[in-house]
Amino acid sequence: MVSKSFGRILLEDVVRMTNVSQTSHVGGCLSCLDIVNVLFNNVINIDSKKPKSKNRDRFILSKGHTSAVIYSALANKGFFPVKWLRTFFENGTKLPGHIDHKVPGVEFSTGSLGHGLSVGLGMAMSMRNKKIKSKVYVLLSDGEMNSGSTVEAIMFAGHHKINNLICIVDKNQFQALGKTDDIINLNPLSKKWESFGWNAYDIDGHNTSEIKTALLSAKKNSQKPSVLVCNTVKGKGLKDFEGRLMSHYRPPSDDQLNDFMEGLELIR
Repeated sequence: MVSKSFGRILLEDVVRMTNVSQTSHVGGCLSCLDIVNVLFNNVINIDSKKPKSKNRDRFILSKGHTSAVIYSALANKGFFPVKWLRTFFENGTKLPGHIDHKVPGVEFSTGSLGHGLSVGLGMAMSMRNKKIKSKVYVLLSDGEMNSGSTVEAIMFAGHHKINNLICIVDKNQFQALGKTDDIINLNPLSKKWESFGWNAYDIDGHNTSEIKTALLSAKKNSQKPSVLVCNTVKGKGLKDFEGRLMSHYRPPSDDQLNDFMEGLELIR
């Protein structure tokens, strides 16, 4: 029997979890799934056997509504039982819809957008002051670029050269009420980060080789903070959901789940 890749496991879990719970945000989970795949499988230094090690890397999901993909990653890395995923978003669950610090492996509770980078910045400064040679990774949505607190954190980190901070922007071109270009045009986004003193990588957020190369390069950068602007597709991999605003809110139906799973078996 051929074992499934980590990315394939994340993909199946996310679509199934949002279908069973009949909850939102499958689109945002899928747009950042390849990023999470590479980060948790190849880059970030965390260990389920030593979850509170002071030398661990820290990860903050600033776009806290896409918790399903992070819960799947943590469960499949041994931080808690995979069977918990079946209870996602249920009453009394240990896995609430917005990511929660009470879940093993989760550093910070998020949901109200615009706070994650500021918290990650504080963690990175504290670790640098204590001479802890680890990294802080923060995954943001492109809609969060509209938040004043996010821009303040970008400016502060660049000015103070917080070089143990790595930010990843899931630039899927949609936010809650429409296209980011129509609400507040962010382009050229990577140039804007660079102007505030960041090392910026503008990459294909679904090309795992590009993601890995950029993340490893960012880890080695010793002069300033780094950002990966990942150009992604909302709902990537789920037919009828790709590149559509409704994937922010609508879960896959039972028929769509079945079609999706059958399609995966065909390309296995």
